[in-house]
This record gives sequence, C-alpha cells and structure tokens, in this order.
Amino acid sequence: MLRISKLTAFSLALALAGAITHPGYAQEVEILPADRQMLDPFESISLRKADKSFAEKQYKTAAAEYDSFILEFPQSRCLAYILLRTARSTHLDDKRYEAIKKYRQVLDYYPDASHYAAAALYYIGACHSQNGDPENAIKAWTQMVQDKRYSNHFLAASALNQLAENHLRLGNPDEAMRFYEQVVTDFRTANRHAANAAMSKVIEYRMRTKPDEPALAKFYIKGKGFKPDPAKDIPEDVSSDRTYWDFIRNKVKEFGRQFTVAQATPKIKFYRYWADAMEGKFADWDDFQIDLADMKQVFENDAGRRARRLDEQFNKYQKQDDFARIIKWMGIYAGQPDKIMQYYNKLDMAKLSEGAKRQLLTTLLNTEQFDMASNLLGKLNYSEMNDQTKLNLFNEVKWFVRKGFPTSEVVRLSERVADADKGRMALLRFYHEYRNPTPGIPIAEKMEGVPAYANEAAEIHGDMLYWSGQHEKAVAKYQIANRPPSTIFKISDCYVRMKKIDPAVAALREIEGFFVKDASRAAYRISQIYREAGDKKRYVAALLHVMNKHPGSGESSAAHEELENMGVNMKGGVDAE
Repeated sequence: MLRISKLTAFSLALALAGAITHPGYAQEVEILPADRQMLDPFESISLRKADKSFAEKQYKTAAAEYDSFILEFPQSRCLAYILLRTARSTHLDDKRYEAIKKYRQVLDYYPDASHYAAAALYYIGACHSQNGDPENAIKAWTQMVQDKRYSNHFLAASALNQLAENHLRLGNPDEAMRFYEQVVTDFRTANRHAANAAMSKVIEYRMRTKPDEPALAKFYIKGKGFKPDPAKDIPEDVSSDRTYWDFIRNKVKEFGRQFTVAQATPKIKFYRYWADAMEGKFADWDDFQIDLADMKQVFENDAGRRARRLDEQFNKYQKQDDFARIIKWMGIYAGQPDKIMQYYNKLDMAKLSEGAKRQLLTTLLNTEQFDMASNLLGKLNYSEMNDQTKLNLFNEVKWFVRKGFPTSEVVRLSERVADADKGRMALLRFYHEYRNPTPGIPIAEKMEGVPAYANEAAEIHGDMLYWSGQHEKAVAKYQIANRPPSTIFKISDCYVRMKKIDPAVAALREIEGFFVKDASRAAYRISQIYREAGDKKRYVAALLHVMNKHPGSGESSAAHEELENMGVNMKGGVDAE
C-alpha cells in the first residue's frame, strides 16, 4: 500500500482549503452475509423494515427505524452495521455534523469490524468535504488508506482518488499518478467505478498531458489492460502487442480532437510524440499505417507526402481483386477527387459483388462524389433486394441531399420499392423532413386514401399546408389526422397565425385537461400566446396558473422567472380565465 506522511497530508489540507469537490459514492455498504446469519427472526424483520426505508431513500424514517432496532436489540451481534446505517441515513438526510458523531460511534465501539468501520471513516471524510472542511476530509481519507484494517475496503479506492485529485491541484502529478495507479491495480474488481475513473486519469496524463509511452506500457501491464475488466493474458512486453497499440492509436485520435485552434503548438507536439512512438511498427496493418500517416500530416502539413506514404502502403500489400481494400483507399482520400478517381479506376466493376457495390456507394457518398454515386445506383441489382433492403438504401441515400445529392435519385429509389404505397410513404416522409411541400402535398393527398398511412399522411399534409401559409386548410387536415396531443398543439399554432386567440387557447386547455405529460407545456404555451398578443393581464394570469397548477415542472420555473423579471407579486396566484 502507498504511504502518506503526516506532513504531506497536512500540507495537502492547508493548500486545498475550500478546493475539495464532493466525492462520488460507489455502492452502499451492505450487511455481510455472515452477520445476517446471526440475526434472530425478530431482528431480521426489524432490519428488513429499516433497510427497505433506506433503499426507498426515506432516510429520516430509516434513521428512526435503525435507532429503534438498537433500543429493541441492544445485544445484537450486528450493531456495527446498524450504527453505520443510522449514521449514513442521517448523512443522506443532510445532517452531516450529527452524522459525523454517529460515524465516530462505529469507530469507537467496533474499530475492528473493518467492513463497517472503514466505511464510517470514509464517510466522515465525505461529510467534512461537503461541509467545506478539506483539512479534516483529507485527514480522514489519509487515515483510512494508511490503516491496514481499512486500506483494502472498496471505499478506500474512492479515498485514494480524492487524495490523487488533490495532489494534482497541488502540482504533484507524479504523486497523483501513483495513487491513481494503486486504485487500478488494487481495486479493479472491488470498486470498478473508482478503478475506471482512476484509469482514465492515468491514461489522459500519460498520453495527452505529459506523453510517456514507456510509463503507459508499464501501467497497462500492471493494471492488466485498459478494458473495464482485467485481462488474463497481458504479455510482459507490449511493444508488439496489437491490442495495446490499437488502444493507443484510437486514443490519440480521441485526444487529438480535443485540442482547440488556440492550442496548435501543443497539438503538433502531441502528434509528433505519438507518431514517433508508432514509427516502424506493424508495417502490414493498414489502419495503423493510415492513422500514422494522418498524424504526420498534422505537423508536416504536406498532402503530397501523406499521399506517397499511403500509396506506398497500398502497393506494398495489395492482393489481386481485393476490391474492399481499393474502396477503403478511396475513402481515405476524401477531398481529393483525383486520387479517388485513381483508385476507382483500379476496380473491375464486372467482378464486384453486390455487397462490394454497396460499400463503394457508401464511400462515394461519404466523399461527396455524387455523380459517381448516381451512376452506381443504376448498376445495383434491385431484383435481388427485398423492400426493406431497398428502403434501407433509400434512407442511407436521402441524407446526402443536404450536401447536394440529386433529389431525383431519391425519387427513383422510392419507385423501386415493390410495395408502391410503402415507397410513396417513404418519399412523403422525405419531403416532410426536408420541408418541401410543393412535391409533397400531391403525395400526401394520395396517401390519405391508404388506410395504413391515412392519419400520418393527413398530419404531414397539415404541416405542409402550414408551411405554405394555408393555416385554415391545415387545421382541417390536423382534425382529420386526429393524432393528439401533437395535432392539437399544431391546431393551436394555426389559430395563432390566424390571430384567433380564444380557439388557440381552448385547444391548449384541452391538452392540459386530458394529457398529463404535456399539461404543463400546454399551460405555459397559453401564457406565451398572450404575451405575443400583447395582453399583459392574461399573460401574467396564465403564468400564475402554470405555477399554481404545475409546480415542480420546468415550465413552472420558467413562469416564475418571467414573473420575477416583471416584478409581479406571486403570492396567492390567480388563474387565467
């Protein structure tokens, strides 16, 4: 176990006055099975009652019930647990000073009942931390991790994390890393939450804050890998371990994305370090070499050199008719149409499977080679596709219309669906998603006559009429659709646009009265209608109504803020008529 000198603990406390954050808690401490077996039937009944209240977060009730247990069974052999739960209930009831005294009872009377005493000491530190007393919080946690009786308790991991965090604030990162690494090596299974949190801290420090691959490798081996569960077969030397380096290359990309524009210099330094660390490894691993080339591009800023590296990698390991690899290389040249065409010309379209063609289509779309993608769509074998496959293709392709892919190709795909109604409905949803009423309305009219889609089509038709400024006609469609509360909200909006305030409010009152989940939203919307109409009296009354009828809702908070900004006296409250 790590040792913390009294001087270190004291200096930590002085330096961090007011700086400790509230520690996160792991799972609650439960009664040990062996202790539970010592309970007689009457004790078991009483304890189950108290534990039930605790589990339901009725902490005041739980504390009283645990106290009753102590009075009724003063000779119970499980009093250490009962005292801990009494203190914990008091703690969670926000009576921290009183809780500290109760936690002390566990330590005073049952110091060797380590499962409970260790938790009491940890929670004493937590109470001090929450009370804004970092000095005593650190003393408690330090005592816990130094005491051999308590240092293996799962909450010791959380204590170590707190002490490590404070070392970071003090500017002692090496000490902090020792603490975090101990949490990972000692508590991977006993306290997964704390161990994973500590692992993330070490990885970020060793990779981004102060890159140190040899230290990271030692930690990886000692901690048995970086996955949530410890690995059973970590090699002693990870210099050629693909799992380890796969983790590194992905983390480099993750951390690299976190640098801001203003951090250009540290970003370049970061990528240069990891490019040097990865240099000369895994020559036949395409993804690794592609990532390495991209890292070098960050600090070299030379697209030509990147291309030469990637072309060399391709040529060195390409096998005949490996079309998937050719398509992969097209994808890594996004933004370079000449290079994409260079690799496209390596394909033998007659030999491409349908799966390969779909892979190619996805690549062409993602690299925005839309003319080539349109051409490829005409070469797919639709006769071998079922309707769901065609619709999946439709949904993939339609997204790229936002980037310039021709709508005509989307229409053509919808027409290839054997179930014509299903294809038309997919196209209608597409036009709705893109707010394109001109071609959408005729399809909506047609689909309203198909029972399976009638209600949805009528609502979409209503939306398109609304966007076109035809609010009265939109109301009629929403009424036909009858998909409340969505269509009722939309009817109200139409009335507002037609300056018919009373029917707009009446529609929302209907929602408030019959749709509980949307009631507060409807009530608040009424207030906003009055505000937009310039009717201050009814605006204020509607806000008061929201607060009175829907307390605790987000809309009630918004109403309170608006009334407060207007200087309105909110006592009593008045309902809007």
